[in-house]
Amino acid sequence: MSCAQCGQPIQQPAKFCPACGYPLSTESQIDSNDEMPEQLNQITPAKPSASGQIAFSVINIVFGCLSYGVGIILGLVAMIFAVVASSAHDPSDACGKLKTAKILNIVGVVVLGLSILLGILFLVLQIALFANMPAFDPFDYYTY
Repeated sequence: MSCAQCGQPIQQPAKFCPACGYPLSTESQIDSNDEMPEQLNQITPAKPSASGQIAFSVINIVFGCLSYGVGIILGLVAMIFAVVASSAHDPSDACGKLKTAKILNIVGVVVLGLSILLGILFLVLQIALFANMPAFDPFDYYTY
């Protein structure tokens, strides 16, 4: 390694050049003749985390019974995609599988929301339609 100011050779742990006193920074410590290691030249993208989609799948499975079982099936399939993505070696393959898991989970939540809205709508309709009807009396049949 050499000084960027005067070009004198410098020992590794030095903070200043012993010849001219120039402060050494990380930029000046890198010699232009030195080659970067091959591992530093290859930038690999980070593998995405699947823990969020796995948790989303568990929530989808738990509340899937409210959506007539559709959420359970979608949550299980999404969990399979998320677990496979967590063990994938290729980051782009993992991203694709996690995207599929996310779409399945979102569809499961939408189906859950629609089924809850339909349940509320049917309950309101039953209350509105049967509110003015007389109460059912099983012994009323024998009076005729």
